Amino acid sequence: MKRKDIRTWPEENKFELYDQIGTDANGVRCKEGSCFPDVTVDYGNIHILTDVFSLEKWFHLRRTKGG
Repeated sequence: MKRKDIRTWPEENKFELYDQIGTDANGVRCKEGSCFPDVTVDYGNIHILTDVFSLEKWFHLRRTKGG
């Protein structure tokens, strides 16, 4: 499967894509790659290569703001 590499995207654009997945994370597969901080995320038709730092920041912001 080919993943879209979004590691160099601006944070705002990454967050918009993460919002398509949602914070409940039901059915999301996330796996660390061999090159920290890279992670792969697979959810439905979304298959991305991103960084764990922006993912954690987005998750924290959405959880503390209630969505």
